[in-house]
Amino acid sequence: MEKIVNYDQVKKLRENPEQFAQVMVEVLNVMGNRQFIKDFTEVICHRTHRTLQQVVMGVATSLITQWAEDFKAGNYDGRNEATCKLCNKIMESHAEDMWLPFI
Repeated sequence: MEKIVNYDQVKKLRENPEQFAQVMVEVLNVMGNRQFIKDFTEVICHRTHRTLQQVVMGVATSLITQWAEDFKAGNYDGRNEATCKLCNKIMESHAEDMWLPFI
């Protein structure tokens, strides 16, 4: 598979989390394309180095934690209410399990 971004571009994105987040949401803005999400999940879970899987899950747990905090603070609306509510439920039942080591 050809590289889509080179090392210098990756380095630049690592230095600018806001720009990386923008690139990520632009790529993920597939308007409910379940097949893309299913394929993406397959690659991450079965064809990505397991240490990197742990890093991806660390990002996911960080998002879950933040959305749960947003739910408690009332910082959501109808567009992301279900996300924030689900994350709050996850945190209520698994808050002690959210830390992951870098291996």
